[in-house]
Amino acid sequence: MRQLVLVALIAISTVALAACEWTPLSVHRWQCGSHTYYINADGAPTGAVAMIKNAFAQVNAITAPRLAFDYGGTTTATTGQTGEIIVRWTTIGGGDYGDGAPQPWPDGPTFTGGYIELDKTYPANQGLALHEVGHVLNLGHVNETGEVMQPDFLDIRSLSSYGPGDVAGLTTQAEQCAS
Repeated sequence: MRQLVLVALIAISTVALAACEWTPLSVHRWQCGSHTYYINADGAPTGAVAMIKNAFAQVNAITAPRLAFDYGGTTTATTGQTGEIIVRWTTIGGGDYGDGAPQPWPDGPTFTGGYIELDKTYPANQGLALHEVGHVLNLGHVNETGEVMQPDFLDIRSLSSYGPGDVAGLTTQAEQCAS
């Protein structure tokens, strides 16, 4: 009986997640396994580092063990390199509060690193941290209320966790990672 209930719950979850909206940034995929992110906290607003760690913890709760992101410590690096994701704070301007993307090095078919830049003139915000970590995980923008990956910062700043479409996208990224 327990097995039947478990199978039914998995089937219902799969159908529900498949109906949620999500968009990839690229046709590339992450390499399966663990990846390391480093934080350059120079200029980070109070609480921002903890919010980034929380965002990656939420991702890991969805994508691990096939795809996991481990904190590697602090760094002074300002750009990503093969096998690394670099998170840093800078002045972005132009009405943007953050930017993030995965990177295929050396321009191959799989992601091996990436970058997240957050505006140091704006207070720490969990919704923004989740949004930019989502971009590093190859999630694009969606037009769905309650999703972290919607493009309007005013709509995501009150969010503290990934929505159903975000979870569907992250789950798909983990399922389709390159072996």
